[in-house]
Amino acid sequence: MDAQSIGCSTCPFCPFFDLSSGFVLQHVQYCHPENESRLEPTKSSPQVIESMSFSGHADGSDGQLPGSLYHADNTANLEESVRTIAQYTHPPQPHVNSEDFRNKSTSSHTSRNDQMEPSSRINSKRVLNRSTERLGLSELGPYAHEKKMPSWLLRMLNKGNPTTQVNRISPDGKLSRHSIIENETPNVVPVLARLCKQDKSVQRVFLCSTHVHHISKTPREGSFCGYRNIQMLVSYMQETRDRGNDYFPGALPTILQLQDMIERAWDMGYNSVGRAETGGIKGTRKYIGTSEAQALFLSLGIQCEASSIGKTEEMPAHTALLSHIAAYFKSASPLNEVEKVVLTDLPPVYFQHHGHSMTIVGFEARDQGNANILVFDPTFQAPSVIKHATTTNIKKLDPTRILKGYRKGINYLRKYQAFELLKLYPPGIPPES
Repeated sequence: MDAQSIGCSTCPFCPFFDLSSGFVLQHVQYCHPENESRLEPTKSSPQVIESMSFSGHADGSDGQLPGSLYHADNTANLEESVRTIAQYTHPPQPHVNSEDFRNKSTSSHTSRNDQMEPSSRINSKRVLNRSTERLGLSELGPYAHEKKMPSWLLRMLNKGNPTTQVNRISPDGKLSRHSIIENETPNVVPVLARLCKQDKSVQRVFLCSTHVHHISKTPREGSFCGYRNIQMLVSYMQETRDRGNDYFPGALPTILQLQDMIERAWDMGYNSVGRAETGGIKGTRKYIGTSEAQALFLSLGIQCEASSIGKTEEMPAHTALLSHIAAYFKSASPLNEVEKVVLTDLPPVYFQHHGHSMTIVGFEARDQGNANILVFDPTFQAPSVIKHATTTNIKKLDPTRILKGYRKGINYLRKYQAFELLKLYPPGIPPES
């Protein structure tokens, strides 16, 4: 059954489709700005480039895991559910191959030459082959061989994101002035917590720190998802004043500044094979991924751990991923915790699959054993209802409709055979000397 047979609108430039034509138009605007003027209704959706498989708003919210993660139907089920989720959130080590990606000592001074080197632009051949050959379109995107981005785009990125000053009434009745950045939305996690609490299908949800901002692309900028996800992690550091915050004073670093920082990290020997693989990224639109984010943070002495997740004989890759993320969030919550919504102080997680990256901000256990990860997808801005709800207590919200854009379940994740994660060390864990 194809997209047309179920009444979906399709993107003429990649395989993306959705029931909402508005989402498809927004997808074209953000993902294919150079082709926007060519947009015409089509009967098919040709696959131009494999790596342009952006997540969009595909509905991945109705996947089911083996066994039930959590049942809160009554008190009798509560003890059983606690035991079940405790067992589920301690997966066997073979499901996650951290040694293939991170520096083995987790020292922030270890070069990539001391570790195995699967590419951050996920590719099964690269995972098995330590070759440092130049990567191509599938890994680096449609501008893989670009020497310099267009001058108009360079000027736009140099200007930074538009900022608006607004007056708001605070809870104590006082008028205060706030700065609103066009593509940056704070306080989204608390809104997600309220929505999950209202959604009757949600049995249990774990969320990261409320201090992370949702950072999205700006119109016509193209595919800078990796940089936007790095900015989301930096927003967490700035808000929590976590270690590494000193390197990011004031506004978030721009895409061009992040490119300079990654190139400098390569100069210092961190994951430096990335320069050979990409031919350099400064001033270009080449895709970046997990290894570039890791190199940037390690070069600044910011402790982080990268890991690759693939299928095993015991379980497919998407199940291993959900298991790993469940364990990550459950590690910050007591096993006897019975609250439906659990807000933790954990950092968000950089999340990569072939062709796209997002930021994981939560894990949901739903009825009938269903499970999702909750993500901030830089491809799309936070909906206006979310932005309004961050400053106003809106009681009548449709949680299912709004949460759809944040949920990624088995139906979405099963399309990919490998995933990569980059996790910052949580607060309270001292850095290594």
